[in-house]
Amino acid sequence: MIESVLEHIRSTECAESPSRLSSAFFFNTKEQADTYANIQKLHFYNLYEVELTIPKAAVAEADHRRVQPMGALGFDWARAYWRGDPLPLTENEHFYRECFTESDLRVLRRVPQSYE
Repeated sequence: MIESVLEHIRSTECAESPSRLSSAFFFNTKEQADTYANIQKLHFYNLYEVELTIPKAAVAEADHRRVQPMGALGFDWARAYWRGDPLPLTENEHFYRECFTESDLRVLRRVPQSYE
C-alpha cells in the first residue's frame, strides 16, 4: 500500500523522479551507510563504492523516515517524501538520506570496515 501511494504521487506529480519500484538504492557517503547499518543493528556488512552507469540519470534523495503515512489523512506525507523534506530530529534519532536511481550501479571497490 505504501509503495503504491508513493508511486502514484511520483507518476502524477514528480514524474521526473525515478521510480522506487525499479531503482537501485545507495548512500552518498560512507557516514550515511554507517548510520543506516547502526540503525538496522548490522554488525558485519559489505560496503562498496559505486558509480552510476548512466552518469546523467535522475537521482532522488529522501528522508527515509518519510516512507510511512503520518499526519492528517491524505497523501501530503508522500508529497513531502518526493520533495525531499527532512523531518525534524528527535532526541537519540539518526538521519540518513536514501538515494536511488534507475541507472545501474557499477562497483568500483569494496570499502574496508573498521571491524576488519
